Amino acid sequence: KHSMTSKPKKIPKMSQEQEEWVEAAFKSFNREDIKKMIHILHDISPKISNVDFEEEILEKLNIMRELLDVPDAAASFCKSSGMLEIYDHALNPKVSNAIRTNCFSIISACAQNNTFVQKFFSRLNINQILLSAIDAEEKLKLRAITALSAILKGNNINNKRIFLAKGGLTDLLKMLRIKNSEQIDARLFNILQDILEHAIFLNLDITHIEFDTDPNKLKPKKEFSNFPDILKSQMKEIQLITAQHTHHAFRTLPDLKTQPYRLGVLHTLKSFDQVCHQWKLEKDQKLWKDSKLTVLGMRKKIETQGECEVLAIEDDLAAEILKLK
Repeated sequence: KHSMTSKPKKIPKMSQEQEEWVEAAFKSFNREDIKKMIHILHDISPKISNVDFEEEILEKLNIMRELLDVPDAAASFCKSSGMLEIYDHALNPKVSNAIRTNCFSIISACAQNNTFVQKFFSRLNINQILLSAIDAEEKLKLRAITALSAILKGNNINNKRIFLAKGGLTDLLKMLRIKNSEQIDARLFNILQDILEHAIFLNLDITHIEFDTDPNKLKPKKEFSNFPDILKSQMKEIQLITAQHTHHAFRTLPDLKTQPYRLGVLHTLKSFDQVCHQWKLEKDQKLWKDSKLTVLGMRKKIETQGECEVLAIEDDLAAEILKLK
């Protein structure tokens, strides 16, 4: 037994032989997992459109999802072309909604904060994900948009450029004009806010942002010069749609279930103002004033709820927006 003051034992450093064994064992384990996943794909692909096999296919996709939780498995799965097959199944209208939903869930889990997987998807027409979701039923639509968000969001600037170049922002705004659930609108606003937040990088000589990346130290790149123009051309529409959703989001007393939607709208308002400031763009002042009045009304509603730590998050964000001009 050790006393409270005794020094902890040092863990002995592995020998080179031990390190090599661990690395080989990990690679072997990873290779075996990939073989299992490819075997699953070979088994389910001929049956993918046959409803009689839906239950079996869903069960095997769940097994695949578990195998993909292993570190680096998603990257290896992409290299083996397995992810391409999952992507094709997710977009195939002949495949059942349940299977497509499951495929989009796999894509989402693999792409989330995974630079390699996000780069893999930069070679595909990722805008098809959004188009496939427009008329889909609720659960499939939600999973498709969540998968697109995982591919687009974060530090990967190149995927945002591809999305803009292929008309993705236009399609996104179209979806925000139609009636969706708060869950779906929350995901859509997360994508929109992320594009606005990273707008300053769109024309700079960079494809991926690091933690300490300073846009002021980067030079514009000629081949990227049109991307800010694509976004600028949609700024009036972005303000109008965000203003409409501001009124919709705060029409009733705030509740925790719809909070992600309200936070998405608030973050988008803040990032919209940031882009206007960075690029010296004029806002529609009437719309901006109306949005701020709605946010002010929301703060008063939050006050009636009493102290609530979770609602305080959006109250603080609302206070920031009310300070913007």
